[in-house]
Amino acid sequence: MRTQSLRLLAAAMVAVFTFCIAQVAEASDDDEGISDRDGWLHFIDYYVGQDDEIEAIRSRLLAELEEAEDRIDAAIAGLDDEAVEGALVDAANRGVRVRVVADEHLEDSGQFDTLVEHNGIDVAFGDGELAYLPEPHLSPILEYCVDEEDHTNCTRAQSDQQQNTEGIMVRPSDYNVMSHTFFLIDATYVWNITAPLSDEQGTWAAFRAMSEELANSFEREFRQMHGGVFATTLSVYNGPLKSITHQDPLRMTNRGQLRVRFNPQERLVKNVIDEVLRARASVFVMTENLTNEDLINALKYKDENDFEVRVLLGQGQAESLADEVAALNPVEAPEQMGRLPTMVVIDSERDRNGNRQPRLVQILSHELWRAEPFEVLARLPANWVRFYPSDTFADGVMWEIVESGFGSQRNPEADRFIDTWESMWQEASDE
Repeated sequence: MRTQSLRLLAAAMVAVFTFCIAQVAEASDDDEGISDRDGWLHFIDYYVGQDDEIEAIRSRLLAELEEAEDRIDAAIAGLDDEAVEGALVDAANRGVRVRVVADEHLEDSGQFDTLVEHNGIDVAFGDGELAYLPEPHLSPILEYCVDEEDHTNCTRAQSDQQQNTEGIMVRPSDYNVMSHTFFLIDATYVWNITAPLSDEQGTWAAFRAMSEELANSFEREFRQMHGGVFATTLSVYNGPLKSITHQDPLRMTNRGQLRVRFNPQERLVKNVIDEVLRARASVFVMTENLTNEDLINALKYKDENDFEVRVLLGQGQAESLADEVAALNPVEAPEQMGRLPTMVVIDSERDRNGNRQPRLVQILSHELWRAEPFEVLARLPANWVRFYPSDTFADGVMWEIVESGFGSQRNPEADRFIDTWESMWQEASDE
């Protein structure tokens, strides 16, 4: 009897697995787009675009904030939206637990005053100024420091214009960034938006998920920050203290494969570099600021080996690697385009043999900063330490629309993001 039950159970499991594979294959081959289906563990809606798309994101987000019954946990990179602010206040007034995390750099900006002053809303700020000693032998060099345009220089050579730092490295608040904009609503709903809630960025990319697993991953990220563990929270060995929030970031959804990673635990820019080097046909990069030298070198390598490489940069591009970036022949977005989102598209073009490769779209909540937070420069008459904004001290997220296989097995959802990338590239190139 027991053996027969086990056989029936095994047969049922095989049937379910076969059905799921068939559904995925059917979805992949659907030229009209991956259709919505009941029964998915991860139900996703994607958004990308300007004006109308931004309004669609806001209106649906507001509706769900107004319908929240139990909890709203929100990480907010920038809040200049009275409607969202009002929805959070209204939710707290009707008994919903509302918690918020934000960047300490914005604590005195006035953007969060209404939320902070509300007795029913718990707001935590982090990623502020960081004073630490990364290496014991650096202390003598850090005696006097001066802020430059996009970095800070420290040395032992005294100057009347330099400020004594008493031998420790002091990273200003704006070098350390909480770049998340996400909302957890009740048990299963996640909104992740790659833009501050303001007019600063003219193009938004976002996804809305109905998924307990994704909600759990974002909740673990939120709990760490709300509990005081941000990217700037270091261990005794000066390593980031934040922990991985999940073991399997790749998920099958109703709209293809989605992968979500969190920074600094999973070093998002390092993942971008890996994918650039792995590309077989083309690499398109869009970001407000590209300062990661290893990524610049990877893009140069691809360009020199006849891959199609396009780089679109914003008005906020730093000058510290100007010559290296210029070698990529980037296009600079005009001021009217606003702050650019960070979006990387891998293999949207055919390879040198005319074949189509699986495409990858990567969307990051922060810029493509340096990996190393500081470097030592040997300069006469004394050594210098130079430190920068770095993804080592950035709380953020990267989500990826992932294809696998070849030929017709393509995810039409990727087309929307690639079309947006190319439209913005064309607009900037025409200026």
